[in-house]
Amino acid sequence: MSRSTQYSKQLQHIYLFRQENRFFLADLIRYQAVEIDELTWQILKRYDRLSDGSVIRELKSSYPEEEIRSALEHLKKFERDRKEFEITRSKERPRYLCPNPQTFVANIRYGTGGLLIALHYLIKALGKYYVDVDICRGKSETLDEGIYAVPFYPEDPAFIAHLLNEDYRGILLQSTRDTFMIPFLRFLPVPVVVPLYALRGHSGLLINQVFLWYSALRDCDAFVVPTNSVKSFYAQYLMDEGCFYVSHYGVDHELFRPMDKRKAKRKVAQMLGDERIMKKPIVGFLSRLQPEKGGGTYLQIARMIPDALFVAVAPTLMFYEHVSLPDNFIYAGPQPRENLPLFFNAFDIHCFPSVVGEETFGMVALEAMACGTPVVASRFDGIPEVVGDTGVLVPAETYSDEMGSIAGYVSAEEMAKAIRELLDNPERRLRLGEMAHRRALGFTWEKAARELVELFDELNRRLRYPSPQRPEVSVFFTPFLHESDGSLDYQSILAGITEDRKRLLMFEAYIQSVEEGLALALLKHHTWHEVEVILYRFCGREEAKTLLRRVRQFLQALSV
Repeated sequence: MSRSTQYSKQLQHIYLFRQENRFFLADLIRYQAVEIDELTWQILKRYDRLSDGSVIRELKSSYPEEEIRSALEHLKKFERDRKEFEITRSKERPRYLCPNPQTFVANIRYGTGGLLIALHYLIKALGKYYVDVDICRGKSETLDEGIYAVPFYPEDPAFIAHLLNEDYRGILLQSTRDTFMIPFLRFLPVPVVVPLYALRGHSGLLINQVFLWYSALRDCDAFVVPTNSVKSFYAQYLMDEGCFYVSHYGVDHELFRPMDKRKAKRKVAQMLGDERIMKKPIVGFLSRLQPEKGGGTYLQIARMIPDALFVAVAPTLMFYEHVSLPDNFIYAGPQPRENLPLFFNAFDIHCFPSVVGEETFGMVALEAMACGTPVVASRFDGIPEVVGDTGVLVPAETYSDEMGSIAGYVSAEEMAKAIRELLDNPERRLRLGEMAHRRALGFTWEKAARELVELFDELNRRLRYPSPQRPEVSVFFTPFLHESDGSLDYQSILAGITEDRKRLLMFEAYIQSVEEGLALALLKHHTWHEVEVILYRFCGREEAKTLLRRVRQFLQALSV
């Protein structure tokens, strides 16, 4: 018997077949087949309806009993091995699928990417409070409460068969980079939600990925974005804002919370071996120490305020390792996640001068706020929506096009002035810290998970709701000669009868503009978003918006 056989009494979708004198077992879900010997074939034909003793009695006249028992034991071993990787679910709950294995990373102790950390907390909250989440991985196992690995991938030929068999309520992608899922959209029987956590970046690559997804999305699919700034940004280019759903990030309030500031400073001083931390005010930085994240701006500010200490928690010094650093700058190195609240509490001010094109939220600013530390940040993209009036926002310029990976500019002088004023006013600093903590309490991962569940529920209602019956609309295109002046024009002709010769409208034919006819003809085979792109190209933005709205209303009027 082939050792790749994974048959058991509980396994479904198994088919036995033979070709001449060869015997095969096929898994109809995985589209896989293995060759087996004749004895295994005979056992499997009886295995789901007979006991071991009955199988032996029926076959021992044709095969040695020892071989039958050995084959049965071999099957049982495979059944035991498979059960070791079976998922044990504590209760029946709706299930979501994450096709990208990196959507959930279990250990974020040294995680630095905002997307990685956000998805970690979001999926943990989904699993804890609301739904089971399956992550496509190499084998079946329990990853966390309500979070499971499942052994299939979109690359499998039977991916959609898996979805149908498992009855998922939704598919959550990792980001717009998961374009490998686009070809599946027209076949998927469940809604797809695409997290959109970046505005710009990588010389237009991220924006164009969003545009590609936008053209492909069905009415039952959506983007989820962390702030209104993302939605507003794409409203500059796209007509349908309704496919962008805003849901703020949360913060781990059990980890990030206020502590005694003096005790926090003492512990940080001991960790870094620098007693100046106990004697001087601290302006902290916690991010990648890169120019687009404001690393250079932060170091400039340090030189402008020599009587304060500037402590940076960052994975590496990057190229700043090779330049002369200010004497009042302390590099704390990378820190495990459990140490971050200690540093936030030791900071008197958290400095956040980021102008990177992917700064749609500012998670580290929220974590500092949750610890009761006031934030001085750039007024840039999504940051103001998080900080609100609980910190100091320094005006920043936003570029229409990135230069490298830098999408704007904030003045180091203006940020230094704001920091100096806050350092000189302890009462205001304390008041802003208390306000920041209260504001942060409104950002929770349980809320973010609940909003995502509500979004999937709404998308499922759209998917299941009966679509209006829309009669076939025939359109013809023709030149048209104006006899009065001999000029040539072009028109489309809208048929007032259907293809089966039923009268649809009052008359048999109507003259329409070429653009209207083009929209009606294209909508037979393309999404509204795709037709929007074509009309923009030929009509211009405003005319296309008006035209598409009129065509959509016309088709709604024809539907029943």
